Amino acid sequence: MARLAFLFSMVVTLALYTTALVAQSAPQPGQTAPATKAKPQAPRKKDQPRVEGSYASEAEAKKACADGSVVWVNSRSRIYHAAATRDYGKTRQGFYMCQAQAERSGFRAVKGPPENTRKKAEKKV
Repeated sequence: MARLAFLFSMVVTLALYTTALVAQSAPQPGQTAPATKAKPQAPRKKDQPRVEGSYASEAEAKKACADGSVVWVNSRSRIYHAAATRDYGKTRQGFYMCQAQAERSGFRAVKGPPENTRKKAEKKV
């Protein structure tokens, strides 16, 4: 019998609690509902201004490059990444180009690791 009374009191308490929550969230007559914050959307990729000699795919760039040195050009930072580097083809804004054309267009190569990390890498070998 005590269990039944306890269960009944828990149900009533829960019902009152949820009613209070609903009443708090519902606007009172004459008040406007609070504005809900919309989840910010990811920025859309803008149409990139294309540079002469740039290609959308790596295959197109390889066909066009006589010596075969294709690089990924980050159009935002104006840095190009060689095929063996970490960011090759992975930056948000960019395109493929021949390395010689990228240098003529004013892009520069990515800098190598700092001196202290080179020395550590040489010691490990």
